Amino acid sequence: MITVALLAGLLFATIFFTPYGKSAPSGAQVVQVQGFQFGWLIQPSSVKANEPVEFRLRSRDANHAFAVYNADDVLLFQVQVVPVRTQEYVYMFKEPGTYEVLCFEYCGLDHDLMRATIEVTR
Repeated sequence: MITVALLAGLLFATIFFTPYGKSAPSGAQVVQVQGFQFGWLIQPSSVKANEPVEFRLRSRDANHAFAVYNADDVLLFQVQVVPVRTQEYVYMFKEPGTYEVLCFEYCGLDHDLMRATIEVTR
């Protein structure tokens, strides 16, 4: 009984910090992302810093994971991307620069080639 109460308490305490479910404010930048074996199509590939970005992610073929890193190789966020469904994720880049995108879900023999960049400007 204590375990159930503890788990319920942890769920309640952390649910408000989960990034999924955030809605982009009106006028947010929208970036369409399509994953495919073995690449990313990101349109547009440039966004502005300090403004919300709504990523709309889809896969043409297999499960992928859209992982974005900053220049210090720190993972900023990761979103599962699956066929037939659009996944939406809102993020705000704080600093201008070039951000690297990798696939975190093994999707075939050339999975390691699945790289792209996002340019963030002032």
